[in-house]
Amino acid sequence: MKILVCAWPIVVISLIGLLASLEAYTVIIDPGHGGSDPGAVRPGAYEKQLTLSTSVMLAAELRRLGVPYVMTRYSDETCSLISRRDLAARYPGSVFVSIHYNAAQSTAASGIETFYHGTSGRALGAQVQRALIYMTGAPNRGLKKRGFKVLAKNPARAAILVEGGFISNAWERRRCQDPRYQLAVAQGIVMGLVDTFGRPKRGGGAQQLQTVHQVAAARPTRSSRARRGVVVTTFSATLGRRRR
Repeated sequence: MKILVCAWPIVVISLIGLLASLEAYTVIIDPGHGGSDPGAVRPGAYEKQLTLSTSVMLAAELRRLGVPYVMTRYSDETCSLISRRDLAARYPGSVFVSIHYNAAQSTAASGIETFYHGTSGRALGAQVQRALIYMTGAPNRGLKKRGFKVLAKNPARAAILVEGGFISNAWERRRCQDPRYQLAVAQGIVMGLVDTFGRPKRGGGAQQLQTVHQVAAARPTRSSRARRGVVVTTFSATLGRRRR
């Protein structure tokens, strides 16, 4: 599998990130909606299915790196917003990531945006948003503060909600349904987590990690990457960017 995750960040990170690493935290993965709540629905696309498949990919990336995680749902089941948020109370110092896909009345709306509530959520959200845009090439809708129920009063160390793209936009809907795009979203989230909390010291992929900052700065050729045995590929570098 072609992967892109991270190494020590070249940006200033929080003190807790200097003293620990991502594997010191349990990541709570929240696939939005589910069961009787389908979320946004468009022809051939159900938000609850897209969020679950993306979350499973995120879980696989974290497991490969030796990072503990738990999911608020593992199948197409109904979960209340309060039960999702309160799961964090069972894992002190956890990090909460809620995954969603967007919809709007305008079919022209597109791009990725990340929401937060609280100072620590803002720091994490900024890193995740930057990595998501790098990995997917999607329009950057920015980082926004909102009092969503899964974020407000969330006991996690940091809590964010990611909107991975608009399924109300026919072109972007096809992207969101592409497993390669979903993997790019999952890996972008991992990159943002590592940029914030530090590189895992264990795990099978820990030595191949790269941050978005290091990748953007170095820009090695494909051949040089291949000689090192690490192929760095973003969705936008393949067929993800829209032709104009």
